Amino acid sequence: MKTITYNLNQKNQDDYYPKIRKFTSDILNESKITITHVINDFQKFLCENPPENLYINEDFTKKYNYEEHVFELLFIGVMWKNYINVAINLDPYYQNILAKLVDIRNKKDKIILEDNENLDLKEKIDKIRGPLATKHLLNEDVKKCINKDYGNDNNYNNEYLILNDNKNRNNFNIKNYILLLNYLKATGDYEESLKHLLIWKEFFQKNHAKLATYFKNILSFTNSFEKIANDELYGYIPNVDNFRENQLENHRNNEDIVLCARNSLEYYLNMFGAEIMNRVFRYKFLKRDKIIIILPNCMQLQNNFNKSLENKFNLKIANETKYNHDESLENKFNLKIANETKYNHDEKSYRNINNNENINNSPNHVNNLNHQCKASQDHLGLKCIYCNEECNIGKINKLVKEKHSSYNINVYISAHTSSILSNITKEDEEKLAIVGVACINNLIEGGWKISSSGIPAQCVILDYVGCLKHWDDGGFSTNFNISELNRILTRS
Repeated sequence: MKTITYNLNQKNQDDYYPKIRKFTSDILNESKITITHVINDFQKFLCENPPENLYINEDFTKKYNYEEHVFELLFIGVMWKNYINVAINLDPYYQNILAKLVDIRNKKDKIILEDNENLDLKEKIDKIRGPLATKHLLNEDVKKCINKDYGNDNNYNNEYLILNDNKNRNNFNIKNYILLLNYLKATGDYEESLKHLLIWKEFFQKNHAKLATYFKNILSFTNSFEKIANDELYGYIPNVDNFRENQLENHRNNEDIVLCARNSLEYYLNMFGAEIMNRVFRYKFLKRDKIIIILPNCMQLQNNFNKSLENKFNLKIANETKYNHDESLENKFNLKIANETKYNHDEKSYRNINNNENINNSPNHVNNLNHQCKASQDHLGLKCIYCNEECNIGKINKLVKEKHSSYNINVYISAHTSSILSNITKEDEEKLAIVGVACINNLIEGGWKISSSGIPAQCVILDYVGCLKHWDDGGFSTNFNISELNRILTRS
């Protein structure tokens, strides 16, 4: 195991969650000093203008709503600090192109050509988005990371840029806020977050006279958050800066350049946000009759052929199924994953789940058996049936059902949250709760997407990243803290 950006086990495997809970409580107390009046005004606005399908808790005066609004304001402050300069300078022509590409990408993953050739539209679009994002969506410090010569020519005026950056950051108005939202739309990484930020846009427009005061307090709170987080949480993200400075150039012209370029402040934001969401959604989570645990498909029994199993979703679909081009195809990809894959044997031992409170899907032992996954398909996706004792997902499935036998719990394998949500029924909306396991950078979008469907969610963060798609040329297995999962599943 190597630490690419973050590692929740820097000290010991049980240290992070108690610390993030205390940190979150401290930040919430800090918020009462600086932004309570903003949230009070916002809650009055929501009572008069209730949004649909956004907040899982509809009583906007409750404590748990306050906590979510604290996170929203902090989200605004962090996005402003990180991206307002590039947002203001983003050419509207390219912003529109990038936003349109995101829309097309999200609506259709596949099209079937007349000659039955299967065209991966998502991949084709990403090949366009990557170079455009690299050229138009990166701020100055990121450009220096991917181009060591950037800023060394005679036309580069660093002093002017610093002065201009500070001027932009301190010039909060509706026009610039909308430019920030347009920038976030162009990245394609903040689809669910934008739904929340748009409600705040309406609020800011209605309270235009108070904008200067609001912003002063939001920025003050964001600065305090960053200072406290640097003191308390930096040890968990030791290599974020190193990755940006030494590895980010490998993502030049890739569609994930903005995601991988996220700085320490945004990591802190997501760590805080994950804990906030667990608190906000907890009460309704405990009231649900049915729980599903969504695990990333990279945790399946796999070989070391260094290719994400996500690609297996796209095999043999065109020859077997006729699709209407206007129909969402995402939920069609949850078929025939492992039938195409052979597994190599390796003699090294695998950590016994009963002897270690972390699940580790190390590839050193499980690459064997020529096993074909027998996960069953239902309307929610691929449901684990514990078909192989060496598979991590199967082990987790067996463990939670034995430890929490009185609950209706199932484990699903998914590449994307949307594949689970695409076919939920009215009964699911009323009875279902979800536990998602993902890396720091993906939890917020997933949590808000689930909650917007009326389903309460809890989350467990992968201890570190290692996926081939974004973080490592070879790809390696990750783990997560099973003690935290058991805590979440305990109804107390």
